[in-house]
Amino acid sequence: MASTTLLTPIAGFTVKTYKNAAAAYERGGKVFVNICGSDIVERAQGTTGIKIDDDHLDNRGLSNLQIPLLVGPARAMEDSSGNPAIAVDVVYHPSLVSRALNGTPQHPAKHFIGYLVDLALKNVEEDMGVKIEKELSKVKILPNCRYKGPAGQNSNNTFGFEVVNREQPPEPPRDPSKPKIEVIGEMPAKPKAKKPVKPIIRKGFFDKPNALEDDKELYPEGSAEGIPEPGRGNSVNMLPDNIKNKCHIVDTGAMDSNSLMETMKQYADTGRINPTQKGVYAKGEGPKADKPEIGIGHPEFYKKKAEEDKKWNPEKKTKEEPAAPAVSESLFKFVGQQEEPKYRIDDTVAKGAEALAIVVELPKIERMSQLHLDMVETQLQVRGGPYRLKVALPKKINVEGVTAKFISKKKELKVVAPIEY
Repeated sequence: MASTTLLTPIAGFTVKTYKNAAAAYERGGKVFVNICGSDIVERAQGTTGIKIDDDHLDNRGLSNLQIPLLVGPARAMEDSSGNPAIAVDVVYHPSLVSRALNGTPQHPAKHFIGYLVDLALKNVEEDMGVKIEKELSKVKILPNCRYKGPAGQNSNNTFGFEVVNREQPPEPPRDPSKPKIEVIGEMPAKPKAKKPVKPIIRKGFFDKPNALEDDKELYPEGSAEGIPEPGRGNSVNMLPDNIKNKCHIVDTGAMDSNSLMETMKQYADTGRINPTQKGVYAKGEGPKADKPEIGIGHPEFYKKKAEEDKKWNPEKKTKEEPAAPAVSESLFKFVGQQEEPKYRIDDTVAKGAEALAIVVELPKIERMSQLHLDMVETQLQVRGGPYRLKVALPKKINVEGVTAKFISKKKELKVVAPIEY
């Protein structure tokens, strides 16, 4: 008989949906799906089956990953109005649930929420054998609820259920009438002796007995063998000279995401690039050897960023700790508690034309690279750190002429957008 283990999940957040999508709002049709965490569930895996670490999740998110989960038993309960409802737990590895609650510098919480909720609803429908509403725009994340269940179950009193342990199938019993060691077939013949291999190093200069009789030096002016040419320590300068002399070079490792997108757009629109910009080199040029430029593409960038984050928030732990305690502390912060920063919109003039100046106060932001900006003709979105802002603009603007600058002394983001006529 297979052995079992009691799984008591760690509460994360709760999604409300309905049975029978065609009659979604009928009484008694609510289904509360608790997204939870437990170390019993395996970590996310790559396409080759390799388990994904925290750095991969922080920087690349959940795209193209295999995500293990467990669906708990459905339990009957009553909603706040006394109508019959159903509660069911969907359990992931804690590394995924914590990022769905808090997000990462590279990916907002909604990136992880979208993946986990979509996968959970599909599996709950399959396990229950009942159609439920799965459209993400129609289901609701309960903002002040981390867990729902019958008999007063809550985030501090989750429902435990038995799961079957994975075991290797037992080996078939051995026939006692057969010997323990059985010789099958004839013994293999001894391999033929191999012919001696000729030495790879051929006789030459050092084998001649009179090669140095006249005391001549082998390298009278010294040897440059093994000494790199000036500037060859940088990866860009490792390119052959015939390529560097014919092509402009864009070192994506020495640029942040905003600069890279700006350079790509400039080349797509004009067929030209700006060699004065960091990470962009004209024909025949490259970064100097004494001051190589290190950007977001290099491992040193993440090491430096971790050191800066530690100085800004010394209480933040950078050393990896056991998953369960770390998650149990971080799960108390819900994604709905993110801040909307203060902002103001003023009329201004930019390059002789009327424009809008949007100033956003971001006291917890240190640098521009922490921010993500999305702008269309009638709307501005800003996200970064704990802040999320979505602003409807009073006038239609020309997106191509927009400029943005973060003023570190004032901790303000200033966006200037020319008005479209």
